[in-house]
Amino acid sequence: MPPLFNPPGGAGLDPSHGTIGLVNGSENFLHLADDQVVPLIIPNAAGLNLALLTFEAGLLFAITGMSDDGGGQTLVTTDVDHGLVVGGTVFQVQMGDAGLDAFFEVVTVPSSTSYTIDFAFIFNASGDGMHGDKFIVPADGGGKYFAYFATSDLVQDQAEDPIFSIFQNQTVMTTCQQHQAGINEPEPASMGRMLELAEGDQICIGLENVFNEDTFTFTDELLTLFRVAAA
Repeated sequence: MPPLFNPPGGAGLDPSHGTIGLVNGSENFLHLADDQVVPLIIPNAAGLNLALLTFEAGLLFAITGMSDDGGGQTLVTTDVDHGLVVGGTVFQVQMGDAGLDAFFEVVTVPSSTSYTIDFAFIFNASGDGMHGDKFIVPADGGGKYFAYFATSDLVQDQAEDPIFSIFQNQTVMTTCQQHQAGINEPEPASMGRMLELAEGDQICIGLENVFNEDTFTFTDELLTLFRVAAA
């Protein structure tokens, strides 16, 4: 398999440490409000060449309620198995409070339909929760990686300039903006960043809708990680 990209110091490295991608697709999925940021979930995306990393598909679920869990933490309940683990990342949206519409680290998982976040209880809110398609670093997978993302998203209805971000857990590591020459005329966009990864770290892509409410159609997306030095 020829290399998709030559990372710094890696003359022709094969991207065999992990790739998440959808190529030649046409998947209508994300309908985003103005300025909304979400972790990327690509229908029919797959984890490829997983020599060092674990792939986990993203999931969207309903948040049915919240309650005070004490100690400045909030217990969140969901309608289905949320698939979250302690230390994982969850994104909440349409919660009725700006402070709750954010990325959070999962503090505890009392059950398959509940989790806690380190956020003082406000009120019994409901909305949507999600976690994106992601890489998870296993016990022997730590080290220095070069993360590379490329996209040629098709945007329907509006001439949008969406912003993509590489997230390491809850932290944005780098961003790029995809410019649109006109409706359904996207220009390719890409970004890269060196990352220091340890066991349990999660890497995913975030998408921000910058202007008007719109629906995104995914066509070609690739997130590839190359390990250039072991821990």
